[in-house]
Amino acid sequence: MMKTVICAICLASVALACSSSKPSATSSSAPSATSTSTPAPTPCSVQGSSTLTSEVQSSGATAAVTDVRYSDDGCARIVFQFADHTPGYKIGYAAPPFADCGSGTTVATSSWGTDQYLQIRLAPSGGVDLSKSAKPTYTGPRNITVDGKTLKHMTVTCDFEAVFTWIAGLKGKHPFNVQAMKDPPRIVINISDTTATD
Repeated sequence: MMKTVICAICLASVALACSSSKPSATSSSAPSATSTSTPAPTPCSVQGSSTLTSEVQSSGATAAVTDVRYSDDGCARIVFQFADHTPGYKIGYAAPPFADCGSGTTVATSSWGTDQYLQIRLAPSGGVDLSKSAKPTYTGPRNITVDGKTLKHMTVTCDFEAVFTWIAGLKGKHPFNVQAMKDPPRIVINISDTTATD
């Protein structure tokens, strides 16, 4: 009788040990999959921007352009740098066709991939130093393929009698602002990433 009780106790202990060694049906060693989404880029906007023409008159000495820079990272930007002071300007949207002021030749814009054109007229200004030796002060390119998201192309249409005019081809009509800055003297055009509805 005692042997029977001992055997029963042993069998119960073995069964308990086996059941406790089995993994739980609800546990899992595999990591849980989590889905992450990349947030959409925030549109770049320019404070105080508008699609209206921006104009400042100047009757001072001719401002010689020394450098032209551009960027299309975030908000598109065009910078004109001058030798010693900034000129007057008239900057606004215009419709083609555009003509070279010297030859009258039509400026070809069909290959630019653009549907809007920002006309930048600087006066009195130019790419030469008219006050001294008439040597060129701007020797950079005058027909530039940018191919950015907003800014696609830039070209000179006039550098004559103290009028320096560029056309900037844009994809879409975007609000912009104009800043005249010092140290060094420059005119900065900031173009918003948002598209105007007007």
